[in-house]
Amino acid sequence: MSWRRLWRPRSQIIPVIAMLLLRGSFTTHVRAATVVVPSTSGRTAAFILPINTRTRAHPLHRTPSIYSSSATVTTTPSQGHDDAARLLDEIEASLKGPCGLPNGQGTMPFHTIVVAVSGGADSMALLHLLARVRARWDPPLSLTVAHFNHGLRPEAAQEEEVFVRNAAATLQVPMHVVVWGEVERAQTTAIQERARGWRRAECERLVRELQQQQRGGAAAKPTAAQGVIATAHHADDSLETWAMKLLRGTHLSHTKGMAPRAGIYVKPLLNVRKERLVRFLESQGLEWKEDESNQIDKYKRNKVRLKLLPLMAEVAGGEAALMARMEEMTCQSKGLEEWLAHEASAWEGRHSAEAPLDIVQSGNELCIGMKNAISLWAPLSRLLKEELLHRFVARVTKGAISLTYGQVRRTMEQLERDENETEGGRKKKLEWRLDVGDGWVLGRQGDVLRVIKDEIGLEGASRMISMHETGLTFSVPTGWEVEAKRIEISLSPSSEEWDLILPHVPTGARLLLRHRQDGDRFHPAWRSGSIKLKDFLRGQNVPLHRRDEILLVVLLSASGKEEEEEAEEEERVLGLYPTGHVAAAPAGANVNVQPLGLRFKREGL
Repeated sequence: MSWRRLWRPRSQIIPVIAMLLLRGSFTTHVRAATVVVPSTSGRTAAFILPINTRTRAHPLHRTPSIYSSSATVTTTPSQGHDDAARLLDEIEASLKGPCGLPNGQGTMPFHTIVVAVSGGADSMALLHLLARVRARWDPPLSLTVAHFNHGLRPEAAQEEEVFVRNAAATLQVPMHVVVWGEVERAQTTAIQERARGWRRAECERLVRELQQQQRGGAAAKPTAAQGVIATAHHADDSLETWAMKLLRGTHLSHTKGMAPRAGIYVKPLLNVRKERLVRFLESQGLEWKEDESNQIDKYKRNKVRLKLLPLMAEVAGGEAALMARMEEMTCQSKGLEEWLAHEASAWEGRHSAEAPLDIVQSGNELCIGMKNAISLWAPLSRLLKEELLHRFVARVTKGAISLTYGQVRRTMEQLERDENETEGGRKKKLEWRLDVGDGWVLGRQGDVLRVIKDEIGLEGASRMISMHETGLTFSVPTGWEVEAKRIEISLSPSSEEWDLILPHVPTGARLLLRHRQDGDRFHPAWRSGSIKLKDFLRGQNVPLHRRDEILLVVLLSASGKEEEEEAEEEERVLGLYPTGHVAAAPAGANVNVQPLGLRFKREGL
């Protein structure tokens, strides 16, 4: 009887994963496994089974569908005042709790809230609810409406602006209207993303202006009062976000819906269903405007809301059951996120304490090798290593680069290959580079990972400097500055005053500053002849990840051919920076020439 593994095609695996999501499964178990069973006939049967086989009971009742219904624009007051009162209490609790706007009880200035209002049911419900609860703070909340005219539907946009302006005036809330520029509006690519970015930028600008007015135009002063932007995202929007993340791809620790607060953005309605907001408006006889574009499945998010979520709800056993699936996964994902953050912070502290000092002080390096025969990196789980890589790149680039999971996975696969690669029975020299975007490069040199900006290097553009006082010309790479001076021998110069002091540099010499290259040789003062530079650096215990950083001061001289012929230039390494090594004087050197002091500085540092 033989055993062999048979893999089902992906088209059969994906439905299994989808069922795990809809039925309810631990976040870490959202995957499928192939189980191989030998049969008595000698043939092998393969079955795809969910790894988590526990079943859970969930309510199968269906709540009224909110995905296909259209809200009535004009309503009359109806029953539902009790629910409205409960809703006000919930909004107050959300603002004072998860949204982080405590009641100052008269001891601090008022909180400033910019309310993004389009005129739709969600934002109109938010505006009316905030207007009714603002007096529950002492001092009361200061509300300002921000309305955006995208200029994409001119007639409807004008009507919506008038509608929102009238509602704001009735509630005695000031209003700001911002119109999208024609140049931005004319660009048809990624219009939803660009519009969202424009709205956020304008809201943030408005918050800053209002806070400055609150302080009387003075510079920012420490205060417990906050300026925030309130958006009308509700529980169903959070469900859409969760589904969008599943489709787009995200880390398990981010497989959750929206958060009630993110920076200065607050979402007080996040635990409230759409249908409840509609009932609130109807019970109070309030009006709203319907944006017809929300019912067009041209955009991905609309397609998710109009087609995918109703289907998922039907398969899951109802909208409430589907919401429960999302809440369960959000809870597990948040727990995983907190665990990873705790473990990563603990490891980073250990790395700072135990890794070589030069690596810690560099600020852009990570030790993944051995320290005192103890590996800091190897014992970690792959999941934690991935988190550390992501945090490392984000920290070095100051948030400019956020590695995609594909980039993280490729890096991890390369690191795993590194451990198995050998050359001639010895471990292969470990060096590689990965472009992570926007000119940033993640690379490995020996036992060190490094993130650098891939700017013009020493072998790129350079400039020739004539140093008349020293009788030299110096080819200096772009981005570097060199100071040179002849030193009086009688002054007994201290080496601490200069990065390098080179004796026997003849007048009229041409010098070059560069990194090491294959074939470079160096003649130490204590040896009778030159040796390979890489062997010299190894003998001086210069770490592999530091060898390519060393600068060489090279003397250029003609090879002795006739002047009319194209002369080849021979190079001789005179000194190394920052190690401070100086080469032995060549035979026949002029011992009376004054030593040359050199200082090096990277521009901008």
